[in-house]
Amino acid sequence: MKKHDHDHEEGDCCYEMTSDDVEKLLKEARDMLQKNPQHVESVMALVEYALSQDEFEQAIELIDKALKQTPDSYLLLFKKAMILLDEMQDIDLAFPILESLLNEFIYLSPEEIWQEFDEEIVLDTLLMVIDCYRLKKHFSMAFEMALKLKEILPQEEAAILALSTAHFEMGEYKKALFLLEPNIKENEDPDFLWQKAQIYCAQGEFIEADLIFKKAYELDEESYHCPKRLSQSEFFSFFEEALDEMPEDLQEVMKSYSTSIEPIVPHKLIMDNLGRISPLALATTLSDKSGKHITFFQKNIENVAVIIEDIKSVIIASLVYELENID
Repeated sequence: MKKHDHDHEEGDCCYEMTSDDVEKLLKEARDMLQKNPQHVESVMALVEYALSQDEFEQAIELIDKALKQTPDSYLLLFKKAMILLDEMQDIDLAFPILESLLNEFIYLSPEEIWQEFDEEIVLDTLLMVIDCYRLKKHFSMAFEMALKLKEILPQEEAAILALSTAHFEMGEYKKALFLLEPNIKENEDPDFLWQKAQIYCAQGEFIEADLIFKKAYELDEESYHCPKRLSQSEFFSFFEEALDEMPEDLQEVMKSYSTSIEPIVPHKLIMDNLGRISPLALATTLSDKSGKHITFFQKNIENVAVIIEDIKSVIIASLVYELENID
């Protein structure tokens, strides 16, 4: 956040308090806003409470109302973009907000940035912009933003991981691993291990990859899982069932497409379509010039599915995503 917004600490989560404390905090926030509609800290208290109740639209309404009073509040705009992206998966609304926030500091030197902006908000803004570019399949732009983030925060673990991911998605597997190794040797960070496992998987080193996936899971069971492996025939059975269970309108669309299953995204396909397909892709139409053929990637789908029963839903979701994002 900008330096003058620093009085608000997002760690003050009202849903960690007792019910009496929550009511007191909410009353104080509402009373303060009656006196001063531009009091951002009070708005954020109400927003955090709405989020704790999964009332995402109400949180957005609170922010929009406050933005009428303080339209240039970096913190409010940032929070709105975060809710839209993380909670409501509305990238089309979130991305323009993030771009406008990014433009406030992206062309400044690191020294100039730290004179006006808080490190955490710069980091989070850039990470969300990178995520947006990745979701939009603009991997070249994600790479450029990751380079900028690493330039601004060279020792930040999240910046190192973001740049490693960017190299990985541009087909530069060795460079991606090179960035990860020092951190893994020093403290065996599960985030770095999971990334390493995905790179090994993309290279076809499946046994080694699964050992590393398991290690990441053992270090952080809440964030990670051990991918369940299926034989080709088992996966194909799940695949056929998934196609049969799709909504009728989607089944109708699929009549004009042929399909195939590959274990991983071929490196040649990534390099031939540089910046357009990730080695983490679950499905793609880029493998056939006609654009009427969809290839699914078994290992990547297995890596995403937390349990075997999720395989079918992941297949359907990947298919819907691919059809909605055909170039």
